[in-house]
This record gives sequence, C-alpha cells and structure tokens, in this order.
Amino acid sequence: MAQVLIISQIRDKFEDDDAYLTFLSDNAEKIFLLGSEFVLKNIDYRNIEAYKKIEEGIAKAYTYSSFGMILFSDAITVEIEDVLVNIGSPSEEEILIATFCNAIANNLEYTVNDRSTEISLLYIDDLINEMLYALEGKEHHCDYPAYPSMSGERYSPFENKNGRYCYVPAEHKATLGYIVDLLESFATQPNTLLFDSIPEGSFAKKLYSTYLSYLPAAKTIFSLAGTTDNRGSFTEFFRNKDVGQFSINVSKPGMTKGQHWHHTKMEIFLVVSGHGLIQERQIGINPETGKEYPVREFEVSGSKLQCVYMLPGYTHNIINLSDTDDMVTVMWANEIFDPEHPETYHERV
Repeated sequence: MAQVLIISQIRDKFEDDDAYLTFLSDNAEKIFLLGSEFVLKNIDYRNIEAYKKIEEGIAKAYTYSSFGMILFSDAITVEIEDVLVNIGSPSEEEILIATFCNAIANNLEYTVNDRSTEISLLYIDDLINEMLYALEGKEHHCDYPAYPSMSGERYSPFENKNGRYCYVPAEHKATLGYIVDLLESFATQPNTLLFDSIPEGSFAKKLYSTYLSYLPAAKTIFSLAGTTDNRGSFTEFFRNKDVGQFSINVSKPGMTKGQHWHHTKMEIFLVVSGHGLIQERQIGINPETGKEYPVREFEVSGSKLQCVYMLPGYTHNIINLSDTDDMVTVMWANEIFDPEHPETYHERV
C-alpha cells in the first residue's frame, strides 16, 4: 500500500543544491502518481544546471501548486503548512491559519507583524478532491513558463489541458490583515447577528468553516436579546445586508400583532407552531367602489406549513386564534431593520 509524503519547504531541509538533487534523484523512481511544486519553486532558478537536472529527474511526476505532496511507496511524513485544515492542531506553530483561528475563537492574544504580507492558501477539501480526481484520471493539468526566472521569483502555473503537471486550481491569496479582519468579523456575529454574504467556493466561506471548527463548547451556543410585552416576544437571530433578516415572533393566546404597512419593505411569515390568522388590506380607497379595499385572510397553523407574503402597500396583522397556546412564527424581511428609518406606518387592517 502506498503512503503519502506531505512536505512543505523541503528545499530548506538540505544544506545545498547537490544534497537536494541527490534526494530527488534517489527517490525519483518511487514517485509513481503525484509530484510536488517544491521541486520547482524551492530551487534557485538562477542555477540553470540544477533546474535542468530537476526537469530531467522528475519529469514523470505530477505537480501540485501551493502544497508539497509526493506519493511514495515506503515513507510517510506530514508537515502541513499554509493549508486551511478543519479541526486542525493549533499547537503546530507552522500552521498559520490554525494559530489565528484558535486565538480568535478562544480570546487569546496574537500578533500580526506585517498586515500587508500576502500568502497563498489551499483548502484541505480542495486538496483532497484534487487527489481523488487524479486517482480517477480527472486531474487538472498545468504548465509553467518555459524558462526559469533569473531573479529567483516563483512562477505560478497556468492551466493547460495537455500540461505535464497537475495542480489544484482553487488556490487563494490573501494578506494577513484581511485574514485576521475576516476572522474577527466572524467572532462578532453572536453580538451583531450580522452574517456577511459568503459566496460559494470563496476564500471567506472556507475560512469560516475552518474558524468554526475551533470554537470551544462555551461559544458554540449564544443567547439572543429580544423584546417582550404582554402580546409576546420578537427576537432577531440573523441579519445580512444582501438578504435581510430573520426573526422569531411569539404571540400570546388571543393576541394581535402588526397593524402596520411598509412602502418598500416586504416580509414572509411562516407559522411553525400554533394556530393563527393573517390579514392584509391594500391601503387607500378603491376608486371603483369609493370604499376601502377588501381584506385578504389566511388561516395558518404549525400543522400545515405555509408561507404568506406581507405585500408592500398592504397593512397587515397576525392573530393568535388559540385561547391557551402560544403561536410561533418565523419572519423574514428583505432588509435589515433600521431604527433611524423604520419604514413602518401604523394602520389597522
């Protein structure tokens, strides 16, 4: 059974190029599936002869950018660096992301020497998926510039379906300042209830999943501060500038809530427990009848889940029809409530 040798900055483990090249030469025959970019990125590109030797010695090996990985048949060593690993080990000092995640999740002190420092990161799921793709013959191929940089600058791979090497396309670059700011914003969510949009496949989404894996038990649960009166309670639990906010409304038996309308804001009500009646009426006078517009009524209950739109320009309410039980409603609004501009106008249905 083959074993995996995962190495980062392997060039630094050798005193000189000759020792490094000897290692590559001795192990070239054991590389039967996956190679590593460290073969190209850690060598001094100004040493053209060394570069040529490496090209000749490991041409048959695949290359993964941003992560040193060789599949050997008789050795295993793991030294992961600059990889977002869920449920990682923060005791490993070289795991930069784990250090920040652990510190911020557990209110520990940390230091960022240079916020402008940019690093390349690869999410562990992307790495594993690419390894599986390679085993299935679906790997992503790439190539590197034909000639090494005379300045020793690292070259980035470019996609090439017929390229000699394999790589993980989903590499992310971020500054240390951006990373810690993002992590700090995650940490404030229980207080602000503000959850920023996280696009699919984005660095933020992967960092968020990584951060959550470091939360201690005490932070896995957080309390909410709602408003309570004789009619029941209203509690917000999720806010997002792009999608609005979600809230939980509890209505006491026989109580009516609402009796207002919005000009632009719209809402959706979903009764998940209890039995109630939602009423809506278009504001103003119907010019055809000279009377108020008719009231629309929707009887709802937790036994049959149904969503009801609170239409802009329609005053609305929600009535708990039970004499004994509370009614619980999940409410969504398409914008975050702004107390300075509530955009709410009181008028009975």
